[in-house]
Amino acid sequence: MYKRALMVWLAILVLASVNGAVRDFGLMPVLGNTIARALSTILLCALVLLVTWSAIGWIGPTDGRQALSVGVMWLLLTLTFDSSSATMPSVRRGRRSWRTTT
Repeated sequence: MYKRALMVWLAILVLASVNGAVRDFGLMPVLGNTIARALSTILLCALVLLVTWSAIGWIGPTDGRQALSVGVMWLLLTLTFDSSSATMPSVRRGRRSWRTTT
């Protein structure tokens, strides 16, 4: 079950990356920063919901506790990924970093 959940999380990660690229290179030049980010957030939420809804049967949790553990696993993976990518020098120098650097 957890191997399948990891595979789905990796697919969501790819979708999030593509969503960010579409936002930065397609939406921002046309709509501006604020509207592009809002639209991108709504789109990514919908994509995550769609992927999760479609894959939950394949992942195969047998009860609510297992489904919750998959959600917690995804949360921890996401926080770990975000934290580690924000400390990479190429990301830290960029304007999109959430961390304040000196």
